Amino acid sequence: MDDIDWTASDLRGKNLPCSKFKFPINHTFFRRGVFEVKIHHTSDLLRGLLNQFTMDTAQDTITAMMQREEKAYRRRDYIQAFNSKCSCGTIMTESQQAALHLLEECAWMVTDPVASPPAKAMVNKVPSVTCVQDFEEKSRLENTCSCAQPYPPYPSTDSLQFWREQMFDWSCMVADSYGVIDRTAVIANSFHLLDRYVDSELSSNALPITREDFQLFSMTCLYISIKIMDGHKLTVDALVLMSRGFYKPQDIIATENDILKTLQWQVTPPTTIEYCRLLWEFFPTNQSWNEFEALCATIAEVSVASASFLECRNSVVALAVLVLCARYRGYSECSIQGLLNRVQPFMKVDEEEYAEVYRQLKCLY
Repeated sequence: MDDIDWTASDLRGKNLPCSKFKFPINHTFFRRGVFEVKIHHTSDLLRGLLNQFTMDTAQDTITAMMQREEKAYRRRDYIQAFNSKCSCGTIMTESQQAALHLLEECAWMVTDPVASPPAKAMVNKVPSVTCVQDFEEKSRLENTCSCAQPYPPYPSTDSLQFWREQMFDWSCMVADSYGVIDRTAVIANSFHLLDRYVDSELSSNALPITREDFQLFSMTCLYISIKIMDGHKLTVDALVLMSRGFYKPQDIIATENDILKTLQWQVTPPTTIEYCRLLWEFFPTNQSWNEFEALCATIAEVSVASASFLECRNSVVALAVLVLCARYRGYSECSIQGLLNRVQPFMKVDEEEYAEVYRQLKCLY
């Protein structure tokens, strides 16, 4: 019986220590049927080795990402802090208000930056300079009156949370218009930078943050993220054009430098969708990730848009996203439990944290 030495020196582009696998080949196996069985068994062995290698690599990567997230990329819920840091800002001219309103509604300007909007579209019915504290105080006084109507359950147009939601929609439209390849990861990266930077500004800066400031921060964080993750598709000049000159190039460049300095160049956080792609390797299914990715990306973006996940670990959010997607797609509870059993030993997910994240995701989607 002859032996064939098979060396695995490079599997899927990953350099491995050279290891040899000996498969005894009997020339009689070349007879019809017997050789086919031998090839089938060898193929199963190689597939099993490759699957195990893939899971080991994914586990190492996830562990490293979780360590990075815990060390440098944790966020806190800064929305409440804004209540005492809001600003009445400065009184803007009518043209400045129009330009700022256009920035919020600029999806069409991305593809046609020289177009002129209808006159009514340029009217900002709620002044951007209104202070959140003033608005909340007015609402409180109205609610104390017997004839006052209940305060609507949706957020005020002047709340920081609403600004964040507006800029999330804006960022998605810009990313789509510029053909950003991995929109979900880029937007998640952008808002992770934004949240940490705004939190830092609220904590250390004596000056309050206006809506104009927040929009400039959002635009610049998107610019940084696209530059890092998708090349230079979005330029400073394009951002200036979108704002119709409300922001100048030096405003964006100065803000970029300040963001990078404040965040100490920690600008590549592990995102939810990146965790999802790695966790998929532990899912006991033969279906490809491509068939699963669209729904997973959509729910991951929901978690980015909602401020309720600011303090949640992206690794936990990703696991909840994957499980929720699996249930929506009709996967068996046995398969889902198999995923949880495989990842729990190295992720060590807190059950209460996971349950709360899953509940919130299910309510939002």
